[in-house]
Amino acid sequence: MCTGYNFNWYWFYSKWSTDRTGSTWCEAVEMKKFLIEKLNIPENAIIIEPHARHTTTNLRNCVRLIYRYGMPFNKACITTTSGGQSMMITNTLAARCLKELNEVPFQNGKRLSETEAEFYPAIDALHINPTEPLDP
Repeated sequence: MCTGYNFNWYWFYSKWSTDRTGSTWCEAVEMKKFLIEKLNIPENAIIIEPHARHTTTNLRNCVRLIYRYGMPFNKACITTTSGGQSMMITNTLAARCLKELNEVPFQNGKRLSETEAEFYPAIDALHINPTEPLDP
């Protein structure tokens, strides 16, 4: 269970680091530093997910972290990204997840703006795929 933070939300930042062969740089780690140093977000309010390779695994892995930290599955989460990426998440990502992951780890909620949309975690995200070597 997440404790020690007096707001009712947390920042998740999900971005894979190993898409650059040999790189020791991880966008999720760097964004966490930025949130702490520049925006004064408390460290205990930031959860990073550095293992995802693309949007399908970003959402799946974040849902697993939501479960791991005891956050409720019946509360809306919000994705924030570019307009095109956000539209893809709400319009076509579920079908892509089903094709690539054999499950849909979320349910779409309301579109909040051009760059933000709600989603609800789905229990299917907890299934581990034994044939996928990078499934954490």
